[in-house]
Amino acid sequence: MMHNSVQNLINIKKLIENSLNNLKVDKKPKIIDLFSGCGGLNEGFKQAGFLTSVSNDIWGPAGKTFEKNNKDGEFILGDITQKKIRDKIIKEFVK
Repeated sequence: MMHNSVQNLINIKKLIENSLNNLKVDKKPKIIDLFSGCGGLNEGFKQAGFLTSVSNDIWGPAGKTFEKNNKDGEFILGDITQKKIRDKIIKEFVK
């Protein structure tokens, strides 16, 4: 027969495991994907459960490939050192 304190610890462990398994998160963590290239890192973030709110790159061909592979995401082509581009990125992120 098991000692009561050991059984209590086992019960607590099971309760915690069940609680964690039933935990549901309503919102995915949001990220901004800067220097996104064709979207490889973005894909990894999606597979890990993140939501990319906006992606950016300065190179047009990478942007076209990114948009082709990520039809549901917002992509902003441009140089992030320009205020206009930074403002667009921030606006998309806070939506």
